[in-house]
Amino acid sequence: MRSVTPVFRTAAGRLTPYSFGCGYVEQFEAGGVRVVLEMEHNTYQVKAFDHTNMRRLFWHGDRRLTPMRRQFDRAVSMLKRGQALQVDGSWGHNA
Repeated sequence: MRSVTPVFRTAAGRLTPYSFGCGYVEQFEAGGVRVVLEMEHNTYQVKAFDHTNMRRLFWHGDRRLTPMRRQFDRAVSMLKRGQALQVDGSWGHNA
């Protein structure tokens, strides 16, 4: 019997859906703000929290990974450029 080794990363180095299902997360932190891409209850979620001011900036979710990756990448890009993330207080999909 041949066993199949699970794939945890894509060719680009990103986590696969299998990895998220196992509890792995992608995260980035800068200036006291942490952005996390994770999967919980079959929903991919992007969360941003400002640890300096102790407040949630946003928390968005979607059953599709691609829109959540885009949102995560957009937030990381803004933080790398030193831009502040918008506080929108919304729940659910907003990609």
